[in-house]
Amino acid sequence: MKRTSRHRPVRAGTVLIMVAGISALIASLALAFLVRMRSDIEESDHVVRMTQAHVMLAAACNYIQEASRLGWQQRQADGTIIRDEGFGWIDVRDGFMGPKAHRYTNAEIATRDPLTYPSPHFPIGTIARFPMYVMERPPFAIKQTVAANPIATSGATSGLPLATSCDPLPLVADLWDDGQQGLSGKDYVHGDQRPRPGSGNASWFRVHRDGPATFLVSCGCGGTEGFRSWSDVIAAGKAELFGGDPAFFQILQQQEVRLWYRVEWSAAVASNDYQNIQNDFMNNGGIDYYLWRAKNANQESSAKYKRSQPNSVNLVGTIRWVQRLLIEPSVW
Repeated sequence: MKRTSRHRPVRAGTVLIMVAGISALIASLALAFLVRMRSDIEESDHVVRMTQAHVMLAAACNYIQEASRLGWQQRQADGTIIRDEGFGWIDVRDGFMGPKAHRYTNAEIATRDPLTYPSPHFPIGTIARFPMYVMERPPFAIKQTVAANPIATSGATSGLPLATSCDPLPLVADLWDDGQQGLSGKDYVHGDQRPRPGSGNASWFRVHRDGPATFLVSCGCGGTEGFRSWSDVIAAGKAELFGGDPAFFQILQQQEVRLWYRVEWSAAVASNDYQNIQNDFMNNGGIDYYLWRAKNANQESSAKYKRSQPNSVNLVGTIRWVQRLLIEPSVW
């Protein structure tokens, strides 16, 4: 005779309630975990964007320094290339506003106000925009080879300091123009300046010259390529970069990080005999003056020896001060 229990439906309902409760708890924990993971990813992405924007400040300062004196290359109608050397944002020869090339003589500007004389290359009020990307191979790329001409320890050339290779070594070939790998010296000079896939639309900087030697630097990490607004895009004729869609540009603008700084260039340079020497400790009985390390690499494994002694020749001036601007400037 089979027995039945009037309490069996009650127990079944209890189990069903417990299973439903545990499932809801697991779902809640999973949702909380996913929300937390998304928050961590957003925070990490913000840190990366802030870091890239700060790197753009260094790039902008380098541009300001190099543009002051390295000069410009211009091609005339007949194909002749003219290379003009700059003499600083404030010309070191006469104190007038620059940068001016050597062909602009003092007699031509003797009667002009140094604060209002327009620079022929970058006058006050000019804005330069620089979207950044990684090149497939930048110009003048070199190999990370510490010793381009190592001294052999055996064989017929043992102990002989033979300089058989360029130092440093070009990345495209072991010699300047030996034709290896189908490349030549021109490939070394020009490089492969195509953007590396995935490196574009990442970071940018803008430089606005607001005084003879002061600049307003805007740094960003995002997809706007340094355009301030959609009207700025239209004025530059670059609407196709964003599919002609102002709403898409606004989304990119809201997602990116923007920082603003004001900097001043100085004509001060480092001495050509300045060395980064540390002589505050003894090393095997001798001070650091008697040691010499590679200029472009570090061969030391010990942490306290991780330094180099480069010949710090500086011909392009220095940055006198950098001021962080907490509020977006009216013009940048």
